Amino acid sequence: MKINNNIPFIRKDSANSSSKNVSSKSSNAYNTTDSKSVPQATAKDTLQLSSNSKLLKDMVQQLKDMPDPRKALIDELRNSVANGTYNVSSARISESIVSKVYLKNS
Repeated sequence: MKINNNIPFIRKDSANSSSKNVSSKSSNAYNTTDSKSVPQATAKDTLQLSSNSKLLKDMVQQLKDMPDPRKALIDELRNSVANGTYNVSSARISESIVSKVYLKNS
C-alpha cells in the first residue's frame, strides 16, 4: 500500500466546529485521483490442506462407517430384556456388589 503525503489537517479556527474540519485543499485526501498509484488486489484467499489432514479425514470417515463390534451383543441383551428372559444369577450380583464396595473403600 502506498501512503501519500496528502494528510488532512484540522484548521485552528474550526477546531470546535462539527464535521467540516478538513481543509478544502485536502478534501480528496482519501480519494486518490491517480488510479495507478493504488495497487489492485490480485491474490485470492486459498485453503490448502496437507496430505496428512486429508488422510486423517478419510480415517475418521472410515471409523464412522464401521459397524459397532458390540452390536450383536447389545441386540441380544435388548431382545432378552424385552422378552423377559434376561436372568443374572444372584451370585454374580453379590460378587459385583462386594467387589465394588471393597474397591471403593481401599
